Amino acid sequence: MSCQQTIHALYEDWRVLSETEGEAISAGDWERVNGCQDQKQHLQNRIIKATEALQNEAVAQGVNPKRTERGLRPIVERLIALELRNQELLSAKRQTADAEKAELERSERNLRQVHQSYGGTREAAWESYS
Repeated sequence: MSCQQTIHALYEDWRVLSETEGEAISAGDWERVNGCQDQKQHLQNRIIKATEALQNEAVAQGVNPKRTERGLRPIVERLIALELRNQELLSAKRQTADAEKAELERSERNLRQVHQSYGGTREAAWESYS
């Protein structure tokens, strides 16, 4: 497999992981999100090495490495768009969770106030008989 084919395959793997990650975020499956992010971290190292190999191959063939990179730009832009979408999904999930947390905290405060107002302190059931 050529360096060009390798990097295309790696970017395709990244795309699949990003789409899976987006589905996991939407479903609130945080274990799967973490798994995708771990795999992407590993994949990132492989992409860096493949990119370096591609640049070295271009130089060896007398081709300007920038020209090779330009051919990858549409793929990279699509991956960036997927990452931004996942970031927006994650942000929306976080806002929902923050709103739910705030509501729970309000409910807790209200329950404490009700308890303080109506619960009062109980007197001991036994009094001293001396």
